[in-house]
Amino acid sequence: MVVRRKIQVAILMFMVVLLLCGCSRFIAENNFEKGNHKKYPMGPLEPEFHEIKDRVVPRSLGADGRIYASTAGEKGSIARIIRWSGPYDPKKIESGFDFSKKIPNYSVRYVTKTQAGYVVIASCSDKVSGKILFSPSFEDGFSLVQKTGPIHKMGIHFFHGTLQAKSIGLAAEYTLNPGGKTHILWKTEDGGETWEEVLKTESVDDQRQVHFHSVTYDPYHGIVFASQGDGRNDRLWYSSDRGGTWSYIKEFYDPQELGRFDVGKGIHQPTLMIPLPDRLLLLPDTHLPPMILSLEKDTDFTEVGSREWKLSHEYSVYDGKATGQFFATAPYAHQEGEVYFIYPDAAREKFFILGSGDNGRSWHTLYGIFNDRANMNYGIVGPDRKGYMFAFTLFSNQRYLMQARSTDWI
Repeated sequence: MVVRRKIQVAILMFMVVLLLCGCSRFIAENNFEKGNHKKYPMGPLEPEFHEIKDRVVPRSLGADGRIYASTAGEKGSIARIIRWSGPYDPKKIESGFDFSKKIPNYSVRYVTKTQAGYVVIASCSDKVSGKILFSPSFEDGFSLVQKTGPIHKMGIHFFHGTLQAKSIGLAAEYTLNPGGKTHILWKTEDGGETWEEVLKTESVDDQRQVHFHSVTYDPYHGIVFASQGDGRNDRLWYSSDRGGTWSYIKEFYDPQELGRFDVGKGIHQPTLMIPLPDRLLLLPDTHLPPMILSLEKDTDFTEVGSREWKLSHEYSVYDGKATGQFFATAPYAHQEGEVYFIYPDAAREKFFILGSGDNGRSWHTLYGIFNDRANMNYGIVGPDRKGYMFAFTLFSNQRYLMQARSTDWI
């Protein structure tokens, strides 16, 4: 009788555990899909600017919720990787490996922590080459795991994984050499330890650049997106099997380049793509003025290649220059329903921080800088596990680290 009672209690406890796990998963999935739905900011973003001696550039939010950054060495080469969380305090910065001797003359494009270890992506424009390095330790042990062509920061994206989708990392090659040179998109699914080639650019106009502009992974529907340009070489590729097979969105293919002046024509070779539950945000690089476009997702498809897409204008930022000179790039900040990114001016005259509290359904200009000697071209990283976002900033050649808390939304 006692044994039977123990068995019954054990079965009951097991069922309770299953129920709790199911509830937790439902809550996580619900939050993951929907996030917050708060449309209006309580006020503008209120950043602080910390004067810094070294060139400290935030690169990513790691899987551990910390900010990962690089410091520049001589001639702009990577010297050391660093990390922190919470308000910026030089005394609390954790220093990682010093790369100045291991890969001299290379510049860091990205550093992050994955579930498996630490990834550094570096490029050397003089040698027209790139390197991806990995280590299980932040302080030492980095080894070369993949040789690549040069990789730009706007062509890097890591998704660290959730209950719904496993992790994936993407790194796309980028050079400014016209003539039909092929560039490669690389993918990792083991946290950066191994990489494989999954896509090459296609050229229809050898007189124009043909390189990747931006890449991203949509965790809500399991789609990889890759944008390539320039001009008639414009394509927006997508893969529903994590890079196994590819199609491009033919509805907006624009061989005559009419769409460079028309929102409704062309995909506008976006330099930043932000996946959200019901849409993919596109930040264009054409003759259009700075604006936010969106591609509504078609989830009622039957097979790869049969999707239907709808391109829409979401928000106008500034009406003075074309996005060919005024374009946004990664990194961006995203937490639940809140999204933040920087729209910079390549001529270093104006910079805007845009934000949404309802997963991209409405947008607001939360902060602006008007300075003819400013530079905020390195994106924004966060929010970290303590709610802070950071961006590297230059004013008249003086270095600053911008720090801000996410704004309140209603």
